[in-house]
Amino acid sequence: MNYSNLLFFVVILLIIYLIYAHFIIINPCKFISCSVIYSNNKFIITDPLNQIIIYNETPYYKNITIVDGHLSKVYIGNLNGYPEFSIWNVPTLIQPGSYLFFTIPDTFAIHLNLHSEYPVTVYIMDSNQYVQFSKGLNYSYQNKYFGSNISFWFNESEGCAGYVGVITSDVSQIINPNETAVYMPANHSTGVCQT
Repeated sequence: MNYSNLLFFVVILLIIYLIYAHFIIINPCKFISCSVIYSNNKFIITDPLNQIIIYNETPYYKNITIVDGHLSKVYIGNLNGYPEFSIWNVPTLIQPGSYLFFTIPDTFAIHLNLHSEYPVTVYIMDSNQYVQFSKGLNYSYQNKYFGSNISFWFNESEGCAGYVGVITSDVSQIINPNETAVYMPANHSTGVCQT
């Protein structure tokens, strides 16, 4: 076997592995009319007669439907009231002398649940306060929370894009945040945007 045949064989094996490991996702509805639905932790592809042609437990295509090779439905949040979106839920390392920054989007109320082994401080700041903080100058803040189990709602951002969050710690540790945002647009300016 020469090197070109060996290379071709290795590339084919790599492609098969990537498809199997779901790094490459092939849309089976590209060439036939079918639906792809993910519900109850099951991945189901049906043909036009609603007969199941593929059934797999995989996290891909979660809460979407593909018809005739085109995306037709996507679940993006609880639309029966106000949609809620997860913004930050990845465990993150924080070290003394540094800080973590998180966004507070305009037209949303945020809910932050944060758990850590040792206490942390969470500041909610407007953009001017953050500039002072980031330059190491004297700074103020809108709200301050301290502890190892912090949970709060902040809704002054429902009509204002002027806020950010900062987290500091006196020890090196992993924090476990769960920041969600609920779409709640105000019909007037709120918070620091009122001035």
